[in-house]
Amino acid sequence: RVLNTISKKLDHFSKQSQLKFSRSGQVYIIPTKFGIAFFFINFISFVIALAFGHQFSYLFSISLLVIFVMTSFISNQYLKNITLEELDIYCATSIDAEAAVPILLTNKEEKVIDIVFFHDDEKHSYTSNEESLQENFHLKFDKPGVYRKVKIRLESTFPLMLFQTWRYFHLKTEIIVHPIAKRMEVITENDKRGPVHDIEFRRFVPGDKLNKVDWKIYAKKSELIVKDDLKMDSSFNILDEKTIKKYGEDGLGSLCAAIRYHIEQNRSFIFKSLNGKEAHYSKKNKMYQLMGNLIEEFYS
Repeated sequence: RVLNTISKKLDHFSKQSQLKFSRSGQVYIIPTKFGIAFFFINFISFVIALAFGHQFSYLFSISLLVIFVMTSFISNQYLKNITLEELDIYCATSIDAEAAVPILLTNKEEKVIDIVFFHDDEKHSYTSNEESLQENFHLKFDKPGVYRKVKIRLESTFPLMLFQTWRYFHLKTEIIVHPIAKRMEVITENDKRGPVHDIEFRRFVPGDKLNKVDWKIYAKKSELIVKDDLKMDSSFNILDEKTIKKYGEDGLGSLCAAIRYHIEQNRSFIFKSLNGKEAHYSKKNKMYQLMGNLIEEFYS
């Protein structure tokens, strides 16, 4: 009963602490239920040592206390050493579908990744015995919009599950969520403008060929940047903003789905605005920005 009461109070304290410090990047620590039981055993061992005066009891009690205290320092420092880096500036998905945000977790001190991510009710565990781990962090949204600085919670019970540590991150990746596409209206025309090639610069990811790296940029900024020739297609698609005016939210979803298709296929397109002006889009970042602008304008 005593353990159960203590556990409930600590759970309540943990929730209040997380609400209070949710905007902070600091690391916070609290004993787990297993940690409470461990400390309780340590306390009982001290009582027995004082009552009977056995040398072994003293050594055992002191050893448990040292383990408990040292684990608290290690757990706190471990989470401080974890760094998170997003590998993409933009990410797009539809409502109720998962957005995959590529992230890089690094821990050069312990060379162990053992953490859990929380976002709303979503929970994802990541484990590795290397100093870095590249994974897709999955998020789901039930409302369309452009989500910036999405807050996630990173937790860990490393190394002995005696303490729970947590800290908060705000993702730099801009997550664009559009309505579900129910139709697709795309006009295709022949490209009569000649072989104009557009170049896109992006970060190097494992699997890219080294001959695509722009070594001049690397010499200046020490960053591996890949240079891609997007190459104009012999035909191009025209995406008309009137689709939104004609079908409303369904049209917005369809137009955004068409933009995502061109992003995934590395294809350029022509966007025709309501006033009849046409603009050529070939760079992925510009396509994402167009999608975000359309969504924000529609729901503003």
